[in-house]
Amino acid sequence: MPPWNQDEPAPELLTSDEGKGSLQQLRRFCSRIFCGLSCSRICNYTVFFCVCLASLLSQVAPVMVAVIDTGTMLVLYFVCHTEEGDFHFDSGLIDMVGLSVARTIVNITSYLGCGDRQNCHKPYLYTAYATLSVTLVYVFVKVCKYHYTSSSDDAWAAVLMFLVSAVCSLAHMLCAQSVHATAKKRRKAQLTSSRLAPSEQDWLMEAGAAQGYSSVEGKSKRALSDTDSDDEVPDLPCKVFVDSQSRFLTCEGVEVHYKLFSHSERQAEADGGDDGFAVVLLHGFGGGAFSWRLVAEELARRGGTRVLALDRPGFGLSERPYRHSFLETSNPYSLHTQVKMLFSLCQQLGLKRIVLVGHADGGLLSLMTSARLMEGAAEVDLKVAGMALVAPNL
Repeated sequence: MPPWNQDEPAPELLTSDEGKGSLQQLRRFCSRIFCGLSCSRICNYTVFFCVCLASLLSQVAPVMVAVIDTGTMLVLYFVCHTEEGDFHFDSGLIDMVGLSVARTIVNITSYLGCGDRQNCHKPYLYTAYATLSVTLVYVFVKVCKYHYTSSSDDAWAAVLMFLVSAVCSLAHMLCAQSVHATAKKRRKAQLTSSRLAPSEQDWLMEAGAAQGYSSVEGKSKRALSDTDSDDEVPDLPCKVFVDSQSRFLTCEGVEVHYKLFSHSERQAEADGGDDGFAVVLLHGFGGGAFSWRLVAEELARRGGTRVLALDRPGFGLSERPYRHSFLETSNPYSLHTQVKMLFSLCQQLGLKRIVLVGHADGGLLSLMTSARLMEGAAEVDLKVAGMALVAPNL
Protein backbone atom coordinates (compact mmCIF):
# COMPACT_ATOMS: atom_id res chain seq x y z
CA MET A 1 0.00 0.00 0.00
CA PRO A 2 1.54 3.37 -0.97
CA PRO A 3 2.34 5.81 1.87
CA TRP A 4 0.36 8.61 0.26
CA ASN A 5 -3.44 8.94 0.19
CA GLN A 6 -4.89 6.80 -2.60
CA ASP A 7 -7.53 9.46 -3.33
CA GLU A 8 -4.72 11.83 -4.33
CA PRO A 9 -2.54 11.33 -7.40
CA ALA A 10 0.87 9.79 -6.85
CA PRO A 11 3.55 12.43 -6.23
CA GLU A 12 5.40 13.56 -9.30
CA LEU A 13 9.16 13.44 -9.00
CA LEU A 14 10.03 16.37 -11.25
CA THR A 15 7.60 19.04 -12.43
CA SER A 16 9.81 22.13 -12.73
CA ASP A 17 12.77 22.98 -14.89
CA GLU A 18 14.33 25.07 -12.17
CA GLY A 19 17.08 23.34 -10.17
CA LYS A 20 15.92 24.62 -6.80
CA GLY A 21 12.33 23.60 -7.37
CA SER A 22 13.38 20.14 -8.54
CA LEU A 23 15.51 19.63 -5.44
CA GLN A 24 12.67 20.62 -3.12
CA GLN A 25 10.28 18.34 -5.01
CA LEU A 26 12.75 15.45 -4.68
CA ARG A 27 13.00 16.01 -0.93
CA ARG A 28 9.21 16.07 -0.57
CA PHE A 29 8.92 12.89 -2.64
CA CYS A 30 11.52 11.03 -0.53
CA SER A 31 9.92 12.31 2.68
CA ARG A 32 6.51 10.94 1.67
CA ILE A 33 7.94 7.65 0.43
CA PHE A 34 9.87 7.00 3.67
CA CYS A 35 7.04 8.21 5.94
CA GLY A 36 8.77 11.44 6.90
CA LEU A 37 12.08 9.86 8.02
CA SER A 38 15.17 11.95 7.40
CA CYS A 39 18.15 10.56 5.49
CA SER A 40 20.31 10.60 8.65
CA ARG A 41 17.74 8.57 10.57
CA ILE A 42 17.45 6.06 7.71
CA CYS A 43 21.24 5.69 7.75
CA ASN A 44 21.19 5.19 11.54
CA TYR A 45 18.54 2.49 11.21
CA THR A 46 20.57 0.79 8.50
CA VAL A 47 23.77 0.82 10.59
CA PHE A 48 21.88 -0.48 13.64
CA PHE A 49 20.38 -3.31 11.59
CA CYS A 50 23.79 -4.26 10.17
CA VAL A 51 25.37 -4.29 13.64
CA CYS A 52 22.58 -6.48 15.04
CA LEU A 53 22.85 -8.83 12.07
CA ALA A 54 26.63 -9.08 12.45
CA SER A 55 26.26 -9.83 16.17
CA LEU A 56 23.72 -12.55 15.42
CA LEU A 57 25.90 -14.11 12.73
CA SER A 58 28.92 -14.14 15.05
CA GLN A 59 26.97 -16.36 17.46
CA VAL A 60 26.50 -19.01 14.75
CA ALA A 61 29.87 -18.62 13.02
CA PRO A 62 30.80 -22.35 13.13
CA VAL A 63 27.51 -23.34 11.49
CA MET A 64 27.85 -20.56 8.91
CA VAL A 65 31.36 -21.67 7.95
CA ALA A 66 30.12 -25.25 7.59
CA VAL A 67 27.26 -24.21 5.33
CA ILE A 68 29.50 -22.00 3.19
CA ASP A 69 32.11 -24.76 2.97
CA THR A 70 29.82 -27.50 1.69
CA GLY A 71 27.59 -25.18 -0.35
CA THR A 72 30.47 -23.59 -2.24
CA MET A 73 32.06 -26.94 -3.07
CA LEU A 74 28.76 -28.36 -4.36
CA VAL A 75 28.12 -25.29 -6.54
CA LEU A 76 31.63 -25.40 -8.04
CA TYR A 77 31.38 -29.11 -8.75
CA PHE A 78 27.96 -29.15 -10.40
CA VAL A 79 28.26 -25.83 -12.27
CA CYS A 80 31.89 -25.70 -13.42
CA HIS A 81 33.07 -29.30 -13.59
CA THR A 82 32.08 -31.77 -16.30
CA GLU A 83 33.28 -35.16 -15.07
CA GLU A 84 32.40 -38.21 -17.17
CA GLY A 85 33.01 -41.91 -16.65
CA ASP A 86 34.59 -43.54 -13.63
CA PHE A 87 36.35 -41.56 -10.93
CA HIS A 88 40.12 -41.19 -11.17
CA PHE A 89 42.20 -39.50 -8.50
CA ASP A 90 44.25 -37.51 -11.02
CA SER A 91 41.26 -36.21 -13.01
CA GLY A 92 38.13 -36.35 -10.81
CA LEU A 93 36.94 -33.81 -8.25
CA ILE A 94 34.08 -35.64 -6.54
CA ASP A 95 36.49 -36.58 -3.76
CA MET A 96 36.92 -32.87 -2.92
CA VAL A 97 33.17 -32.61 -2.37
CA GLY A 98 33.25 -35.69 -0.16
CA LEU A 99 36.17 -34.23 1.80
CA SER A 100 34.19 -31.01 2.36
CA VAL A 101 31.07 -32.88 3.53
CA ALA A 102 33.09 -35.07 5.89
CA ARG A 103 34.96 -32.07 7.29
CA THR A 104 31.68 -30.24 7.90
CA ILE A 105 29.98 -33.18 9.61
CA VAL A 106 32.94 -33.88 11.90
CA ASN A 107 33.42 -30.25 12.94
CA ILE A 108 29.75 -29.51 13.55
CA THR A 109 29.27 -32.75 15.48
CA SER A 110 32.19 -31.94 17.77
CA TYR A 111 30.92 -28.37 18.24
CA LEU A 112 27.30 -29.21 19.00
CA GLY A 113 27.65 -32.60 20.65
CA CYS A 114 30.99 -32.75 22.46
CA GLY A 115 31.72 -29.18 23.53
CA ASP A 116 30.36 -26.90 26.23
CA ARG A 117 31.57 -24.12 28.51
CA GLN A 118 32.86 -26.57 31.10
CA ASN A 119 35.50 -28.07 28.79
CA CYS A 120 35.85 -24.81 26.84
CA HIS A 121 34.97 -26.56 23.54
CA LYS A 122 38.31 -28.35 23.47
CA PRO A 123 36.96 -31.28 21.37
CA TYR A 124 35.86 -28.80 18.71
CA LEU A 125 39.26 -27.12 18.74
CA TYR A 126 41.19 -30.39 18.44
CA THR A 127 38.85 -31.62 15.70
CA ALA A 128 39.33 -28.40 13.72
CA TYR A 129 43.12 -28.77 13.98
CA ALA A 130 42.87 -32.39 12.79
CA THR A 131 40.61 -31.61 9.83
CA LEU A 132 42.87 -28.70 8.83
CA SER A 133 45.94 -30.98 8.81
CA VAL A 134 44.20 -33.72 6.84
CA THR A 135 42.75 -31.23 4.35
CA LEU A 136 46.05 -29.48 3.67
CA VAL A 137 47.88 -32.78 3.15
CA TYR A 138 45.16 -34.15 0.88
CA VAL A 139 44.89 -30.94 -1.16
CA PHE A 140 48.68 -30.77 -1.56
CA VAL A 141 48.80 -34.33 -2.92
CA LYS A 142 45.79 -33.64 -5.14
CA VAL A 143 47.37 -30.49 -6.59
CA CYS A 144 50.56 -32.38 -7.42
CA LYS A 145 48.81 -35.38 -9.00
CA TYR A 146 45.94 -33.67 -10.82
CA HIS A 147 46.02 -33.45 -14.63
CA TYR A 148 45.18 -29.97 -15.89
CA THR A 149 45.10 -31.00 -19.56
CA SER A 150 41.31 -31.10 -19.86
CA SER A 151 39.02 -28.18 -20.69
CA SER A 152 39.70 -24.74 -19.26
CA ASP A 153 36.46 -24.84 -17.25
CA ASP A 154 37.52 -28.03 -15.50
CA ALA A 155 40.98 -26.61 -14.82
CA TRP A 156 39.54 -23.45 -13.24
CA ALA A 157 37.00 -25.49 -11.26
CA ALA A 158 39.80 -27.68 -9.92
CA VAL A 159 41.91 -24.69 -8.86
CA LEU A 160 38.94 -23.01 -7.18
CA MET A 161 37.91 -26.17 -5.35
CA PHE A 162 41.45 -26.73 -4.07
CA LEU A 163 41.62 -23.12 -2.86
CA VAL A 164 38.14 -23.13 -1.29
CA SER A 165 38.84 -26.39 0.53
CA ALA A 166 42.04 -25.04 2.10
CA VAL A 167 40.48 -21.68 3.01
CA CYS A 168 37.35 -23.23 4.56
CA SER A 169 39.38 -25.66 6.65
CA LEU A 170 41.41 -22.71 7.90
CA ALA A 171 38.16 -20.84 8.68
CA HIS A 172 36.96 -23.84 10.73
CA MET A 173 40.16 -23.67 12.75
CA LEU A 174 39.87 -19.91 13.34
CA CYS A 175 36.25 -20.28 14.49
CA ALA A 176 37.28 -23.06 16.86
CA GLN A 177 40.05 -20.91 18.32
CA SER A 178 37.64 -18.01 18.84
CA VAL A 179 35.00 -20.22 20.50
CA HIS A 180 37.62 -21.84 22.74
CA ALA A 181 39.16 -18.50 23.77
CA THR A 182 35.76 -17.04 24.66
CA ALA A 183 34.74 -20.09 26.67
CA LYS A 184 38.10 -20.16 28.47
CA LYS A 185 37.79 -16.50 29.41
CA ARG A 186 34.29 -17.05 30.80
CA ARG A 187 35.53 -20.05 32.71
CA LYS A 188 38.32 -18.06 34.32
CA ALA A 189 35.87 -15.33 35.29
CA GLN A 190 33.63 -18.00 36.85
CA LEU A 191 30.75 -16.95 34.61
CA THR A 192 30.11 -20.25 32.89
CA SER A 193 26.35 -19.69 32.81
CA SER A 194 26.35 -16.10 31.52
CA ARG A 195 26.88 -14.51 28.13
CA LEU A 196 28.91 -11.38 28.87
CA ALA A 197 30.85 -9.48 26.25
CA PRO A 198 34.66 -9.89 26.33
CA SER A 199 35.12 -6.30 27.58
CA GLU A 200 32.79 -6.97 30.53
CA GLN A 201 34.63 -10.22 31.31
CA ASP A 202 37.95 -8.37 31.39
CA TRP A 203 36.51 -5.77 33.76
CA LEU A 204 35.16 -8.45 36.12
CA MET A 205 38.51 -10.25 36.32
CA GLU A 206 40.37 -6.97 36.87
CA ALA A 207 37.94 -6.03 39.65
CA GLY A 208 38.66 -9.29 41.47
CA ALA A 209 42.41 -8.87 41.06
CA ALA A 210 42.27 -5.25 42.29
CA GLN A 211 40.69 -6.41 45.55
CA GLY A 212 43.41 -9.03 46.08
CA TYR A 213 40.78 -11.74 46.14
CA SER A 214 42.57 -15.07 46.51
CA SER A 215 39.89 -17.63 47.34
CA VAL A 216 36.22 -18.41 46.88
CA GLU A 217 34.79 -20.76 49.50
CA GLY A 218 38.04 -22.68 49.90
CA LYS A 219 39.05 -22.67 46.24
CA SER A 220 42.33 -20.94 45.40
CA LYS A 221 42.91 -18.71 42.41
CA ARG A 222 44.78 -21.52 40.72
CA ALA A 223 41.86 -23.87 41.20
CA LEU A 224 39.40 -21.27 39.97
CA SER A 225 41.37 -20.67 36.76
CA ASP A 226 41.89 -24.38 36.07
CA THR A 227 39.94 -25.05 32.91
CA ASP A 228 40.53 -28.81 33.02
CA SER A 229 38.29 -29.31 36.05
CA ASP A 230 34.64 -30.15 35.40
CA ASP A 231 33.51 -29.37 38.98
CA GLU A 232 30.87 -26.71 39.41
CA VAL A 233 32.24 -23.53 40.98
CA PRO A 234 30.28 -21.12 43.18
CA ASP A 235 29.38 -17.58 42.20
CA LEU A 236 31.77 -14.87 43.30
CA PRO A 237 30.52 -12.91 46.35
CA CYS A 238 29.67 -9.24 46.07
CA LYS A 239 32.74 -8.15 48.03
CA VAL A 240 34.96 -9.06 45.07
CA PHE A 241 33.55 -6.13 43.10
CA VAL A 242 33.30 -3.58 45.94
CA ASP A 243 35.55 -0.53 45.70
CA SER A 244 36.21 2.50 47.89
CA GLN A 245 33.00 4.25 46.74
CA SER A 246 30.67 1.31 47.43
CA ARG A 247 28.18 1.44 50.31
CA PHE A 248 25.35 -0.80 51.50
CA LEU A 249 22.13 0.10 53.31
CA THR A 250 19.04 -1.92 54.17
CA CYS A 251 15.92 -0.28 52.73
CA GLU A 252 12.48 -1.87 53.11
CA GLY A 253 14.15 -5.11 54.13
CA VAL A 254 16.42 -5.28 51.05
CA GLU A 255 20.17 -4.64 51.11
CA VAL A 256 20.79 -1.92 48.53
CA HIS A 257 24.19 -1.16 47.07
CA TYR A 258 25.08 2.36 45.99
CA LYS A 259 28.21 4.26 45.09
CA LEU A 260 29.04 7.57 46.72
CA PHE A 261 31.02 10.16 44.78
CA SER A 262 32.12 13.48 46.30
CA HIS A 263 34.65 16.22 45.62
CA SER A 264 36.25 15.87 49.06
CA GLU A 265 36.74 13.19 51.71
CA ARG A 266 35.21 15.45 54.35
CA GLN A 267 32.00 15.77 52.39
CA ALA A 268 31.85 12.01 51.82
CA GLU A 269 32.14 11.31 55.53
CA ALA A 270 29.53 13.92 56.52
CA ASP A 271 26.07 12.49 57.19
CA GLY A 272 23.90 14.12 54.55
CA GLY A 273 26.65 16.45 53.41
CA ASP A 274 26.95 20.08 54.44
CA ASP A 275 23.36 20.95 53.55
CA GLY A 276 21.64 17.58 53.11
CA PHE A 277 21.83 17.85 49.31
CA ALA A 278 22.83 15.17 46.79
CA VAL A 279 22.33 14.12 43.17
CA VAL A 280 20.77 10.65 42.85
CA LEU A 281 21.41 8.65 39.66
CA LEU A 282 18.79 6.00 38.78
CA HIS A 283 19.64 3.53 36.03
CA GLY A 284 17.26 1.78 33.64
CA PHE A 285 16.57 -1.86 32.90
CA GLY A 286 19.77 -3.89 32.57
CA GLY A 287 21.92 -1.09 34.03
CA GLY A 288 23.42 -0.40 37.42
CA ALA A 289 25.68 1.95 39.34
CA PHE A 290 28.38 0.87 36.89
CA SER A 291 26.40 2.54 34.11
CA TRP A 292 27.22 5.99 35.51
CA ARG A 293 30.99 5.39 35.88
CA LEU A 294 31.92 7.95 33.20
CA VAL A 295 29.82 10.83 34.54
CA ALA A 296 29.28 10.38 38.31
CA GLU A 297 32.74 11.41 39.54
CA GLU A 298 32.98 14.30 37.09
CA LEU A 299 29.50 15.49 38.12
CA ALA A 300 30.50 15.45 41.79
CA ARG A 301 33.70 17.36 41.06
CA ARG A 302 32.15 20.06 38.89
CA GLY A 303 29.01 20.43 40.97
CA GLY A 304 30.84 20.39 44.29
CA THR A 305 28.25 18.05 45.75
CA ARG A 306 27.64 14.42 46.59
CA VAL A 307 26.45 12.04 43.88
CA LEU A 308 24.76 8.71 44.62
CA ALA A 309 24.54 5.97 41.96
CA LEU A 310 22.15 3.20 43.01
CA ASP A 311 21.86 -0.44 42.06
CA ARG A 312 18.13 -1.07 41.90
CA PRO A 313 17.01 -4.49 43.25
CA GLY A 314 17.76 -7.20 40.74
CA PHE A 315 20.74 -5.38 39.25
CA GLY A 316 24.34 -4.81 40.24
CA LEU A 317 25.34 -5.74 43.78
CA SER A 318 21.97 -5.08 45.41
CA GLU A 319 20.12 -7.99 46.98
CA ARG A 320 17.95 -10.20 44.77
CA PRO A 321 15.16 -11.60 46.96
CA TYR A 322 13.38 -14.75 45.77
CA ARG A 323 9.68 -14.69 44.99
CA HIS A 324 8.71 -16.69 48.09
CA SER A 325 10.57 -14.33 50.44
CA PHE A 326 8.30 -11.28 50.07
CA LEU A 327 4.63 -10.40 49.79
CA GLU A 328 3.09 -9.03 46.60
CA THR A 329 2.44 -5.71 48.35
CA SER A 330 6.16 -5.35 49.13
CA ASN A 331 7.61 -6.63 45.86
CA PRO A 332 11.10 -5.03 45.72
CA TYR A 333 11.09 -5.26 41.92
CA SER A 334 8.02 -3.05 41.55
CA LEU A 335 8.42 0.70 41.05
CA HIS A 336 6.05 1.51 43.93
CA THR A 337 8.25 -0.36 46.41
CA GLN A 338 11.41 1.12 44.90
CA VAL A 339 10.01 4.60 45.54
CA LYS A 340 9.69 3.67 49.21
CA MET A 341 13.20 2.25 49.18
CA LEU A 342 14.52 5.52 47.74
CA PHE A 343 12.77 7.45 50.51
CA SER A 344 14.30 5.14 53.12
CA LEU A 345 17.76 5.53 51.62
CA CYS A 346 17.54 9.33 51.62
CA GLN A 347 16.20 9.36 55.17
CA GLN A 348 19.03 7.16 56.46
CA LEU A 349 21.61 9.37 54.72
CA GLY A 350 20.05 12.54 56.14
CA LEU A 351 19.23 14.03 52.75
CA LYS A 352 16.73 16.91 52.60
CA ARG A 353 17.00 17.96 48.94
CA ILE A 354 17.85 15.81 45.95
CA VAL A 355 18.18 16.11 42.20
CA LEU A 356 17.00 12.99 40.40
CA VAL A 357 18.68 11.84 37.19
CA GLY A 358 16.85 8.90 35.61
CA HIS A 359 17.64 6.89 32.52
CA ALA A 360 14.99 4.73 30.78
CA ASP A 361 12.99 3.02 33.57
CA GLY A 362 14.91 5.16 36.05
CA GLY A 363 13.17 8.17 34.52
CA LEU A 364 9.78 6.70 35.35
CA LEU A 365 10.98 5.97 38.89
CA SER A 366 12.11 9.60 39.19
CA LEU A 367 8.71 10.89 38.09
CA MET A 368 6.87 8.57 40.51
CA THR A 369 9.12 9.70 43.38
CA SER A 370 8.49 13.36 42.64
CA ALA A 371 4.73 12.76 42.30
CA ARG A 372 4.54 11.01 45.69
CA LEU A 373 6.32 13.92 47.34
CA MET A 374 4.10 16.52 45.65
CA GLU A 375 0.97 14.64 46.74
CA GLY A 376 2.24 14.57 50.31
CA ALA A 377 1.77 10.80 50.46
CA ALA A 378 5.33 10.21 51.67
CA GLU A 379 6.04 10.78 55.37
CA VAL A 380 9.59 11.98 54.81
CA ASP A 381 11.21 15.40 55.00
CA LEU A 382 12.49 15.40 51.45
CA LYS A 383 12.25 17.71 48.46
CA VAL A 384 13.06 17.12 44.82
CA ALA A 385 15.00 20.23 43.83
CA GLY A 386 15.41 19.20 40.21
CA MET A 387 15.09 16.37 37.74
CA ALA A 388 16.85 15.25 34.55
CA LEU A 389 15.43 12.48 32.37
CA VAL A 390 17.69 10.69 29.89
CA ALA A 391 15.74 8.76 27.23
CA PRO A 392 12.92 8.06 29.73
CA ASN A 393 10.78 4.97 29.31
CA LEU A 394 7.31 6.42 29.89
